[in-house]
Amino acid sequence: MKIPFYPNAPDWLHCMQACAKMILKYHFPEKDFSFDELDNMMGVKKGKLVTIPQVIVALDKLGLKCKYVTKLGNGITYAEYLEMGMKKYFEKTLGESAVEVISPEVQIQFSKEAYNKGLVEEKRISFQDLKNYFDKGCLILAIVDFNKLNNTQKDFLGHGVLITDINEFIHFHDPGEPPTPNRKLDKDFFMTILNDSTKEKSILVVFGKKNER
Repeated sequence: MKIPFYPNAPDWLHCMQACAKMILKYHFPEKDFSFDELDNMMGVKKGKLVTIPQVIVALDKLGLKCKYVTKLGNGITYAEYLEMGMKKYFEKTLGESAVEVISPEVQIQFSKEAYNKGLVEEKRISFQDLKNYFDKGCLILAIVDFNKLNNTQKDFLGHGVLITDINEFIHFHDPGEPPTPNRKLDKDFFMTILNDSTKEKSILVVFGKKNER
């Protein structure tokens, strides 16, 4: 699958927006979306990372049919997560350091919007799920652990990558740091860093334009 590549912004906080730019350029090649435009649509606060709910709400409004496929940690349902709030959920599952890099009030606002629009599917993701989506021509934005991806001994840090091929390896555009188009990993290792096998697994699946599917 030939997907345009965009690197992260110089602040290294725009991996998700870079993936969104790739998705949008693939489906709308005649259009260009700046980081500033996407930041505005996703309610980005300065110095904070973006999460899948912010991306999916923006892509949905721009005319793409998407699904946020996720299984939250500790057996928590999405409705329970919305009730408890993101800060408390992250502290319980991913640690306090994960809370510091996101904006909980923005995240919960977009999470509620995505949930109310029916864009959330609660399901633990397997390798076969990834392959099935990809074989159907879907684009897949996956959240991996940046520190495990780069062999850094630190706490979990979510990082967006866009899958470009699946065989015995999983190939993906990594916005960086460092920016690496068509990076590849053994599929078993990739699944271990798709968040964490004991915690949350999340992907954003883009099926295509709403008027085409």
